[in-house]
Amino acid sequence: MERMQEAEGDLWQRFVETGCAAFIESLSDKSAQRIIFADGPSVLDPDVWHENAQGVSLIIHIFEQLEAEGFIDEDLPHQALARLVWGALLEAGVYISHATDTVGAQREMLQGLRYWLGKLLIKH
Repeated sequence: MERMQEAEGDLWQRFVETGCAAFIESLSDKSAQRIIFADGPSVLDPDVWHENAQGVSLIIHIFEQLEAEGFIDEDLPHQALARLVWGALLEAGVYISHATDTVGAQREMLQGLRYWLGKLLIKH
């Protein structure tokens, strides 16, 4: 979140190019992968791990701001979209943590997120 707030560019760029990219980059660390995808689910209740209320709430807040700034339509379901983005980030992490080419997997996942999230934009 800190990197996103300090980054250059508009809110959309800070969300996708900094926020999502920072999450994806953090998954190159094997100890982070172990904590998030092995230890986390085994220690925490699966619902708590999967929900990550803080992560989902942050994404909802970002979608609200994106709507207010005219980047996305006002009638989009923020809660559903936030959960979809959170799920996509978790799946990206699983994919990256099992990849033999971690850097290539990170690049693919970020490219996919950029494309997918870009479909929400009404303001370019």
